[in-house]
Amino acid sequence: EKKAGQKRKESRAWHLKGERLPDRGLSYITFTLDSGLLHSKAKELGVTVNEYVSAVIIEVLYGIQRRGLSRKEIKLSVPVNMRRYFATDTLRNFSLYANVGINPRYGEYDFPTIAREISAMLRYKLQPKQMTAQMASNVAGEKAAAVRAVPLFIKRIVLSTVYLTASENQFTTNYSGLGVIRLTDAMEKHITGLCFM
Repeated sequence: EKKAGQKRKESRAWHLKGERLPDRGLSYITFTLDSGLLHSKAKELGVTVNEYVSAVIIEVLYGIQRRGLSRKEIKLSVPVNMRRYFATDTLRNFSLYANVGINPRYGEYDFPTIAREISAMLRYKLQPKQMTAQMASNVAGEKAAAVRAVPLFIKRIVLSTVYLTASENQFTTNYSGLGVIRLTDAMEKHITGLCFM
């Protein structure tokens, strides 16, 4: 739907402040939990596991934010596997991001309220018409004759600048999940766990 594009402008989100790790280092925290318990907790609130985990991340950020003075929106960028919604033969990454969150200026939030709001936002943004509009905006930028005429090395510089100055400002953090992983019987006996970093 070429004419279904939507505006990309979003409000700026709150960002965590902290110390940089030395030498551009990375730090990982990993944990395991009972997936059955996670599923039952999500079911108690009438949300999916993905919606529940998204709400937990936002609740943690909300708790951190409350220690300071800022009350900017807290937004989580959640990737959406488009193969679940649209048939495709592409081997390329076929995903979109849905930015969802809470606005602390509206008042206090408890966890069930956060979970319900995140659930409603994700369900709205994951409707085919909403996703089609977002894809149309993405594709329109790629197809523009002026953009196609620009050499690739210039596009890389411009796109990385736009990402750092605009895109990252629209969310507090992002979240990726592997979902349910199913292995063949031959592979399963050799694997004790999977970790996505």
